[in-house]
Amino acid sequence: MLGTAINGILLAHILKPKAEHLCAVEIQSIVKRYRVEKAEKYFKEKRILIFSGGTGLPYFTTDTATALRACELGADLILKATNVNGIYDKDPNKYKDAKLIKKISYEDVLNKDFKIMDRPAFALLKERRIPIIVFNIFKHGNFKKVLAGNEIGSIVC
Repeated sequence: MLGTAINGILLAHILKPKAEHLCAVEIQSIVKRYRVEKAEKYFKEKRILIFSGGTGLPYFTTDTATALRACELGADLILKATNVNGIYDKDPNKYKDAKLIKKISYEDVLNKDFKIMDRPAFALLKERRIPIIVFNIFKHGNFKKVLAGNEIGSIVC
């Protein structure tokens, strides 16, 4: 949980003044505590929202926290930043012939057992039909591109 808070602090600093960082775990004078009302206010102001600290409870992954926050706020999209260029037919770190899948359905992800995020989180997003863009955060310029709406990575919809 602390690692996500540190990453959130850095990301909020980079995106200042357009972003608000809310954390499930209170870190006084550094990060505001997550409250759905506060998040809704920022959301209506068209701010970039950064959530950290997971749910603040053990046994729940940050994927589940992301899905939960997206459902609470009626988000239109999830950005899944990772260390590969998107979703592949097999592990691109192990297989040189792995092929990038640009667009895939929720059902295909489940049937092919792709490990995009944990199943409870994925089930929530599938049920609410919230698309997920999976992209490589470590490739220079990708974060800017995805925020600008450029088609990079893979989309689950």
